[in-house]
Amino acid sequence: MSSMPLRFLVVVACVTVVLLLTRVVRRRVPFGVLEANNEFAGFMYSMIGLVYGVYLAFTIIAVWEQFSAAEEVTTAEATHLSALWRDAQALRVEDRTAIQQQLLSYTDSVVHDEWSTMALDRGPAPKTSAIYEELWNRYYGVQIDADNPVQTAFYQEMIRRLNDLGLLRRRRLLAASSELPPLMWVLLVTGGVVTVLFSLVFGTRHAWMQYLVVGVVTSLVTFSILLVDAMQYPFSGDVSIRPEAYQSVVLSMKERAAAQSAH
Repeated sequence: MSSMPLRFLVVVACVTVVLLLTRVVRRRVPFGVLEANNEFAGFMYSMIGLVYGVYLAFTIIAVWEQFSAAEEVTTAEATHLSALWRDAQALRVEDRTAIQQQLLSYTDSVVHDEWSTMALDRGPAPKTSAIYEELWNRYYGVQIDADNPVQTAFYQEMIRRLNDLGLLRRRRLLAASSELPPLMWVLLVTGGVVTVLFSLVFGTRHAWMQYLVVGVVTSLVTFSILLVDAMQYPFSGDVSIRPEAYQSVVLSMKERAAAQSAH
């Protein structure tokens, strides 16, 4: 589900269906039969609720950690791009200008080209990949003054950061296509259905109380499942990571480039 209004409609639909089922059960099954189930069914329901609650909490924590890791990767990649721009200041003017322009092009392409392909789970954007490969070629062509230890040290540090950048880029692309295994989804959905439907075998004298409890349980379970679905894809939907970190780096690079030109 990619939007909050759609999730709300799904929750409302599920609650409505379960309430209608509750009404059918109360009309078709005598109250005495349902009330007789309360003691045994209550014990079993507490066991089912406990097991499913633990599993649901584990699943939510798992997708949240996955989401947080993807966010950390994007922040780290943007930070490395900014550091590479600064490190390039130690190179010759020709090499510095070429590398900084390529860094700017790559960062801008991540925002405008690759972010949309990640949201659609289509992998890396061809344009961004081409710019990334050209960035490496720029570094391959750098001419280092062997008698300048400062320049040599900066170049070695830039190569280290560039390798780290490649690792972070790969991790970001892998995070964009990550998802829960099908078996976990089967357990998640099946357990939710069983938990909700099992509440129909109880009997209460006041119908409104049973409707209230069943509605609350159904809405909580449904919304939790939809939350897991929203967070398993970190770069798509309304609950997703935005490219603000890269946009900030692009703005910073342009400001520095303007200042260099003025100087």
